[in-house]
Amino acid sequence: MPLSIRFVKIDSTFAFNNLNMKRDFDLVRYLLLYIEQSPAGKSTGRLTVENYNTEVVSEHMKLLIEEKFLEGSSHLTGSGIRYVVHGLTWKGHDFLDNARNDTVWKKVMADAEKKGMSLSMSVLNGLLTKAAEKYMGLT
Repeated sequence: MPLSIRFVKIDSTFAFNNLNMKRDFDLVRYLLLYIEQSPAGKSTGRLTVENYNTEVVSEHMKLLIEEKFLEGSSHLTGSGIRYVVHGLTWKGHDFLDNARNDTVWKKVMADAEKKGMSLSMSVLNGLLTKAAEKYMGLT
């Protein structure tokens, strides 16, 4: 039985066809926040997120596992990507600590959009780190 997540995305920023998909960092952040709040030691099965295609959610989960933000495994099957997640890794927790604050998150994402930037996860994490340090008065 799939877990259901209520997440309303006003502006759909992903576009995909059978083989093409754009990363959605709002979805990445939301998935990490959800996994963090899941019971420790309990595997998370297939997730559904309102207003997101199941394949898009599965692909993002696969990417988060491959990039070691999540502890788990993913497998390509005839019916799509299947994954099992056990929790966040240290790297996932570090990213989420930088991305958790809504003010910091929205500022970094708005600045990137205003400048027409396409971000990698490492660049996004660096920008979030700097913005969080500034927000906390550390720089």
